[in-house]
Amino acid sequence: MTGKDAPGPGSPAPGNSPRNPVLAADMIDRALDAGIPARWATGDAVYGQHTGLRRRLEAGGCTTCWPFP
Repeated sequence: MTGKDAPGPGSPAPGNSPRNPVLAADMIDRALDAGIPARWATGDAVYGQHTGLRRRLEAGGCTTCWPFP
């Protein structure tokens, strides 16, 4: 790939990228570890059904609100 379609430095190879809830959980872990305060979080049903993401948020002291289908 070249131009604007090429992945940036540190980007996973096409087809090997983690799912969005996994990326969100990793970003939340880094933010909480860096001391960024968070008291609540919300998202759509895709994120709410991801138990790992919910557990990470709750372990970090965040209140969560998720819609379920």
